[in-house]
Amino acid sequence: MENDYEIKYAIAVFNKAGKISFHPLREDSLIGYFVTKVYVVSHEIFYDNGDKYVIYDAVLPYENMSNERHYPEYDKYGNVVNAERIENVYDSYDEAKTECDKMNGKIKFKMVSEVYSKPYIFGLHVDKIDNAAKHFKELMNECKTIETIVSERSKDLEITKSKQLNRLLV
Repeated sequence: MENDYEIKYAIAVFNKAGKISFHPLREDSLIGYFVTKVYVVSHEIFYDNGDKYVIYDAVLPYENMSNERHYPEYDKYGNVVNAERIENVYDSYDEAKTECDKMNGKIKFKMVSEVYSKPYIFGLHVDKIDNAAKHFKELMNECKTIETIVSERSKDLEITKSKQLNRLLV
């Protein structure tokens, strides 16, 4: 079944409920981002004022920490019912990881910014920044663990060249 779809890298979200998705359910439930392989079932190309935009319909092979692999599922009309729309897929892990690190960097920036938005009390500010940095490191370790588990489970999925899956919308 895996051979029927493009396999690419994408950036997924891991949240506090143990759910893996492409989009955070709520910002306060977000643990962080990690790189995973996905099934790309289709993509649409849009043109707006001469700019080209591509939106992908993708399915995560794992949506939680169970060993159950998910595949694209179809309704009786042939529409994929479990795909999510995403803006980026990647041919290489390194390219996806670079973007993932930028997204996780925004989480760190927000955590530290929240400390600086509080009234300054000499000495306590440094401790709060250290605590925020420590907490961020813990979150990233958790994301790295999830990425390692999902990567190991999906190591049989080989990254593929693009297929003719697109629909052109002008």
